[in-house]
Amino acid sequence: MSTPNTASVLTGALSVVLAAALWGTSGLSGKALTEVAAAHPLAIGFYRLAIAGPILLLAVLAGPGPGALRVPRRHWPAFAVLALSQALYQALYFTAVTEIGVSLATLIALCGAPVLITLLAACLLREKVTGTVVTGVAIAVAGAALLVGPVEEGEAGGAVPVVGLAAAAAAALCYAVFALQARAIAPHYPVTVLVAVAFSLGAAMLLPIGIVAGMGIEGPPLAVGALLAYLGLGATALAYALFFAGVRRLTATLSGVLVLAEPLTAAVLAWIVFGEVLGPAGLAGAGLLLLAVGVLTRASARTAG
Repeated sequence: MSTPNTASVLTGALSVVLAAALWGTSGLSGKALTEVAAAHPLAIGFYRLAIAGPILLLAVLAGPGPGALRVPRRHWPAFAVLALSQALYQALYFTAVTEIGVSLATLIALCGAPVLITLLAACLLREKVTGTVVTGVAIAVAGAALLVGPVEEGEAGGAVPVVGLAAAAAAALCYAVFALQARAIAPHYPVTVLVAVAFSLGAAMLLPIGIVAGMGIEGPPLAVGALLAYLGLGATALAYALFFAGVRRLTATLSGVLVLAEPLTAAVLAWIVFGEVLGPAGLAGAGLLLLAVGVLTRASARTAG
């Protein structure tokens, strides 16, 4: 029979895995929107933030209350960085999904981010670089090389999808900046506030650029509406709510390992729905990237402890 503590951990783990699985479907939703409605990546990123942001703000009002949204002027630059990095991440990630597919874009963007966080923290925040960290980064570099290698061999006339690979790598960098800035300001605000404000301001930042690029989405209204609603509500707002509910019951190491369900979900569903196949070298690279994230997560938890 499970003890209350065991039951709590299991509930938390289930919440985090479900959140990661929902996040893993965001790339598929974005790709479906490009195929069904010829939606521009900027438009997809905008609608995702514009739907999820207000919903999360309502959750803040219902939870911590309006007072949690009072941001002193000295923190405005930090929130601007959070919003800009999140806006750029969405635009770059969905661009990468369009150019190189869901599996590869998600693996590079999501698994590359923890590696970049580790490197940026060492360079900018003078965090200690241990042997475990060096090992994790080395494994990640090897995994990335294996992932990109088969792509460079090229299925489309030998052409290298430079735009897609660069967008995925830049998305990883934006996510790393978002995570580091959130870590720096987190002691002053609930995490829900950081995400809600960042998403809402990020949508506002994407709007003028999106209007120039083309915000219109053509296609069957019912299908387009369902995809947008799912992307904003299910794959984003609900996913974050589940994650915040679950992570409070878990250690940092376990949470970091469980969120690996995101790239795994994206890869499996992309294979089933769109027929995306990484191949033997790509699968080996994906495995090394996932291993690297696990190693770096464990190292980070030890340092924090």
